[in-house]
Order: sequence, then C-alpha cells, then structure tokens
Amino acid sequence: MLAMQGLFDVGLDVGSVSVKLVVMNESGEVLREEYRRHLGEPYRVALALLTELEPEFPLDRCRLAAFTGVGGKVMAEL
Repeated sequence: MLAMQGLFDVGLDVGSVSVKLVVMNESGEVLREEYRRHLGEPYRVALALLTELEPEFPLDRCRLAAFTGVGGKVMAEL
C-alpha cells in the first residue's frame, strides 16, 4: 500500500458501543472510513485503528486529529 502524499485529517468517535474513524484529505474528500464494535474495550480498538492507519497515512502528514464521543476526551489526551 502506498503512503499518502498530501496532508490529511483524522476524526475518531469513541462511543459506548463502537469506534468510528474517518480520514479526509485537505479538500474534505473521505479517503477511508472504519466502523468497529469495541466489545467493552474502546481504547484498545481506537488505538488499533490508529496504528493500522500508519502505513497508508503517515502521522507526519496528519494536519488535524479530532476526537468525540464518550471516550473522546481520554483519547485526545493520549
């Protein structure tokens, strides 16, 4: 898989049942969407999703990361 060349934004919704992730380019075009039930381990699943992004979307190209949901504040502090 080739790494993204431009900048991108990441949004992560850590909810009570699932974790949702979206990656968008600078124009707001959705490049990737993920939905996973976390089965009581929201932070493990959220961190796994972010780790899986790295090969295609290197963190040094991430312009903005936004977190929301019941676990959003904790994720933002990690």
